Amino acid sequence: MFNFEEKILNFFEKVFVDLFDSIFIFLADIIFSHDNMPSFFTNLYGVFVAVGSGVLIAIVLFRVITSLMINQAYGGSNQVTASEILIKTIMASAMIPLMPFILLFIVGKIVYPLGEWMFLSISDSAATTVMQNLRAGDMGEFLSAKVMMVIILGFIAIAVTVFTIKMCIYHADLILLQVLSIWAAISILAEDNNYSSVWWREVLAQVTTIVVQIAIMAGLVELLTNEITWWSFMLILGFSVLLIRGPSVTRHMWYATGSSKVMIGQAGKFATRLSMVGLRRWS
Repeated sequence: MFNFEEKILNFFEKVFVDLFDSIFIFLADIIFSHDNMPSFFTNLYGVFVAVGSGVLIAIVLFRVITSLMINQAYGGSNQVTASEILIKTIMASAMIPLMPFILLFIVGKIVYPLGEWMFLSISDSAATTVMQNLRAGDMGEFLSAKVMMVIILGFIAIAVTVFTIKMCIYHADLILLQVLSIWAAISILAEDNNYSSVWWREVLAQVTTIVVQIAIMAGLVELLTNEITWWSFMLILGFSVLLIRGPSVTRHMWYATGSSKVMIGQAGKFATRLSMVGLRRWS
């Protein structure tokens, strides 16, 4: 007798198995391979460098003129203001090439090698192994019904697919951070609109999130490819949820309190003031 429900369940089980195999191959062989920035963004970066250089000069001239006018109006000395403008101009000019270099160094020399190390076992993983482990051990009796098996596989497949999409988004975010680093560097010269701390905070947030998400995914794959107990099954479900919504610690670490922005901003102010004190002593 033809069992329509059995055919549907078998179909979905096969779809999930093929999906797992494709994702495992993608994660192991593709996602940590870094290529050059697309030509459009490379050209855009060059345009931003050219335009940004003119903007940098314009800001310096504006600050020098306004400081001279204010000092002449109030009869004050412009030594401290000139020292501050000089220091910030040097910092902004140095950060234009340094910020994208630091970003590429962190990603290429730390994040990607760390991700490849954590995902070393994925290349040998297969969906058939996941299926066998789900059916064996303490979980075999609980997941004996095909409906339950399809539900669990579907939930895990959604989590892994969301993770893969997130990794693609993170790669795009890193390219934008590289392109926009020029304006973040130039904003160091601005008195009330310094966005360099925002750029650094975003870099730290992206890198931390990528590493944490990779660790969760690697842990999930490790659990799926070994004997599954009730404890590991709970972790599989928990890690799957974290892959979908993201760990709460990474959401609140950089954006809830703004502590990183304060620390970076205070560090920059301290370095500027220290340099100004040194210039006054030598004058």
